[in-house]
Amino acid sequence: MTLLAPAAAAIAGGLGLAGLLLLYVLKLRRRRLRVSSTMLWEQAVDDLTANEPFRRLRTPLLFFLQLLMLAALAIAIGRPAVPSAGIEGGRVLVLIDVSASMSARDGIGGGTRLDQAKREASELIRDLPRSTAVQIATVAAQTTMLTPATAPRSAVLRAIDRIEPTDQPLRVEGVAELAAGLLAMGNDESEPDGQPAASGLVMVTDGDVPANELSISGVLPQVLRIGPEPGNRPENLGIVAASFGRDYNDPGALPLFVRVQLSAGDARDVALTTRLDGRVVDRRTVTLAASDEEPSTATATIDLRPGDASTVTIELAASDVLPTDDSAQLVIPDRAPRQVLLVSPAGGAADPSEDDPVHWVVRDVLAALPDTELTVTGPQGLTRRQADPRGLGDTDLVVLDRVGSGAEVERPTLSFAVPPSDRVGLEPPTEDAADVFVSWQQGHAAMRGLSLETVQIAGLSRLVSDTAGVLETLARGRRGPIIGLIEDGGVRRIGVAFAPAESTWPLSPSFTLFVAQAVDFLLAPRDAASLKSFTTREPLEVLVPSAVGDAPRLEGPTPLAGRLLDGLGDERLRAVFAIPQRVGLYSVVGSDVTVAVNLFDPNESGVAVRDTFRLGRREVSALSPAEGRREVWNWFVLLALGLAVIEWLWYGWRHRVA
Repeated sequence: MTLLAPAAAAIAGGLGLAGLLLLYVLKLRRRRLRVSSTMLWEQAVDDLTANEPFRRLRTPLLFFLQLLMLAALAIAIGRPAVPSAGIEGGRVLVLIDVSASMSARDGIGGGTRLDQAKREASELIRDLPRSTAVQIATVAAQTTMLTPATAPRSAVLRAIDRIEPTDQPLRVEGVAELAAGLLAMGNDESEPDGQPAASGLVMVTDGDVPANELSISGVLPQVLRIGPEPGNRPENLGIVAASFGRDYNDPGALPLFVRVQLSAGDARDVALTTRLDGRVVDRRTVTLAASDEEPSTATATIDLRPGDASTVTIELAASDVLPTDDSAQLVIPDRAPRQVLLVSPAGGAADPSEDDPVHWVVRDVLAALPDTELTVTGPQGLTRRQADPRGLGDTDLVVLDRVGSGAEVERPTLSFAVPPSDRVGLEPPTEDAADVFVSWQQGHAAMRGLSLETVQIAGLSRLVSDTAGVLETLARGRRGPIIGLIEDGGVRRIGVAFAPAESTWPLSPSFTLFVAQAVDFLLAPRDAASLKSFTTREPLEVLVPSAVGDAPRLEGPTPLAGRLLDGLGDERLRAVFAIPQRVGLYSVVGSDVTVAVNLFDPNESGVAVRDTFRLGRREVSALSPAEGRREVWNWFVLLALGLAVIEWLWYGWRHRVA
């Protein structure tokens, strides 16, 4: 049993006790009167002869009856309550929500919602019968069992005290299977009358449960709602999304997209600060509309031009109930060297035959590109690599220099004098005329800044396609497209209709610039993939150096152990780590790899408190802490009345007329 209003009970008990004591220790001053005899006043001799205002406290049986009556009334005023019938049984599983919204600092009684949840869960367990087996589990992005069914009640209460908050979102998909299995174990036990032992499930949460299915056969979970009343919508500002993009017209730029959310309240302006390695690079004001029924959002685009590996920190100038989402961090890693495979007639021969004296034209330009590792092979080497499932595993870009691929290459390609795709053909050049660049897309990322007016091309050739819209023309000659772009199943391919050595283009700086810009453009999606940010919703999959060994570890707000999945080349390995519990920066032990983990969950940042949510096909109403228990103050009022009757009868019997 617990008191829902202990302060009122203490005040009422104190006042009642003080009044009762005064009645027993106070004496009245009486007037002196002459009487014929004192025989009838023997019981009052002491009072007649004493002259002090107080007397020694005497505790007859009536005093104790009156004391018990006052205690019963004081307890009744304190609203005593016992667990409701829905959470009693032979086995009870208590799930405590430790998601990010439970760290909101608006819990009843002060502190966070999780502090309140731990207090309510402890009182709930203390009130259950000693014969009830109680198990404790925490639930957020994953469900964790803390105690076995055989744990003593004291161990269960200690486990609750040790519960720590997390920055994970709430997901209840795994609760159903866990709860069904554990509660089924309880149904194997029987009461003395042979009936199965009852089982119950209680979820202590702020009610902010997403619309997921939580259907447990034979058990209707009961939800004990924590936090403010649902009508009191907490105001909270938070960063709910942040990601890098790519400007394909400017591969050196790195736009950062940020979305801010206001859970409730009037329209307002909030300051947003962006830091690059601790240095302020952008400061602006974001305007958020008033939030009525649903949270309001606003977005901002921040243009960054980072150099080496950098850490980006986004800060929101907010002082609200949930600090976790007021900042976010993202990591821009050093780009791994781009693996480029050049396929030319000379292959990798150091001294090519006289049949290919111009093999150096494309090779030397690619070899001079920064952050690029070049491998040269011939037609047969490409065929072998395509036949081997892992042959192109470490290749980012394939350059076809006058060599067709036979089968479609499943990598971005830059081709010279061969068709760039099966869907684009190439008309062979004619030898009776020369070609020139007639026009080109100067705004395209691969063609920006090129000066092609003086370039002469031996022979007329062009790229052709039977399907409209397949080929995007980047440059045109006299007969048609001579440089084109095709998006082939999500893979980009740039084709040049002529061989560079059969033109004056290699003599111009614009050729080197074209190759560099084309490589950057074709590999932009690959570079963007390395900028993936992580959240507390799912496990971390990180590329780590092979030097970390077979047991990679992450150090950060909470240490994480991982395992290797497979390799990507000789130097990079894929490692997977458990779902992180806290946001922040994590580093791979034994390497310079750093990853950032953020909340980025509009539902958790909304810090809403709900009274109903769906469990399977049923809608369950959440109970407040008071509603989760049945009040029994009327029992204590009846007890006080019974004691009053006993006191009256006892007093009457003591003073009966002989």
